Amino acid sequence: MKITKRQLRRIIREEKAVLEQSWRQNPAKIRLERRKRDRQRMIDQMTFEQLRRKAFDVALGIQGRLNTGQYEYADIWEAEIPMLADYIDAAKIKAAEEGTTYDDVPEVRHNGGIVDLSDYSLGLPASMKESKMRITKRQLRRIIKEAIDVVNAETGEVLELGDAAGANPPESAWPDLKRRLGLQPESEGADYAELSGEDFMRLSDETEGKRRSRHYRAEEKRLDPEMLLNRLRDWARDAADDWMADNPGQDIGDVAYDLATGAEFAFKPDEWRTMSYEFDTDRDFHDFIVNSMV
Repeated sequence: MKITKRQLRRIIREEKAVLEQSWRQNPAKIRLERRKRDRQRMIDQMTFEQLRRKAFDVALGIQGRLNTGQYEYADIWEAEIPMLADYIDAAKIKAAEEGTTYDDVPEVRHNGGIVDLSDYSLGLPASMKESKMRITKRQLRRIIKEAIDVVNAETGEVLELGDAAGANPPESAWPDLKRRLGLQPESEGADYAELSGEDFMRLSDETEGKRRSRHYRAEEKRLDPEMLLNRLRDWARDAADDWMADNPGQDIGDVAYDLATGAEFAFKPDEWRTMSYEFDTDRDFHDFIVNSMV
């Protein structure tokens, strides 16, 4: 059947309208295309080193929130983890373009295992998939299995015991953990063990619970008011000594108040807030720093 130019233009308009409508009704497709565009912008505008550092910083922030449990599910798993995967992929592509290697890819740990970021990846160019890749010692240890994967038979979650598992117990602790916690593996091999959901949670509580406990103790010590105030006194004395060394014979009392305003930059925000709670007013807090100088 012969189609006139007018009919062809009408068919094109109708198809375009259908496509636009389908896009408006499919926000997931829009988000995917936006991710692809943003990742390409990373590759075009950033160097490999910038991408590598950004991936590390993003992973560090995610890990901190996962460790403390202070996060919203959607923020982590639907936004930040995919963004981390995009930074890592962009760094890999940029490394290939610049002829360098990317062998310190950041990891994120959750529930005793390593989050598989490839599940959130947009994919790499076919040419990179076929190219030879350098294997680090850390990756090699994982390949030859210097670790035991403990699997939750009900959910598929994995808790890795071994050197590569960082804060988790080493592989050698597995026999003791089985005995002490009364774990009954449903199946077990040289490099894996499968536990019931109840046994897996018991093991996870033992390993992850202790890690969280160590973290909270460290945080409690870091935010001890007395220790922080001692640090503040030391800072004030050092600041005063430095000023007097640069201004011999002059009275620091004339500038102590202004010098004291710099103390806040020597502490983290939560450390500064902790110290401020020890005083009735901000003026009392500031006077404490000034008096520590003179």
